[in-house]
Amino acid sequence: MSNCKLILLICALSLTACATKTISQGASQVQVHKQGSSLLGDCKKLGPVSGYGTKPLGNAIGSTGAIQEAIGELREATYNLLGDSVAVVNKEESVSSVRMLGVAYKCF
Repeated sequence: MSNCKLILLICALSLTACATKTISQGASQVQVHKQGSSLLGDCKKLGPVSGYGTKPLGNAIGSTGAIQEAIGELREATYNLLGDSVAVVNKEESVSSVRMLGVAYKCF
């Protein structure tokens, strides 16, 4: 395979790797907060949730897509618990993935 074809193949793979999963309409309405947000003080805690995002090319293209994928999964998990808010309590990042842990809340 020539160098030009190899470069085109890598570019095509990186573009498809950046595509994030779509989330449901309800999950897209879930608010994401930092761990110590004072806005969650009067909310009902529903339980732990987690989200996972992959980085197909490792650190070659950054982790923005993987972070968005993990946040999308946190939102879906929160929505499945009938929650409307999630507090991210931990983020673990490796060369190939991002994992986020959170707590789902019902505030409204």
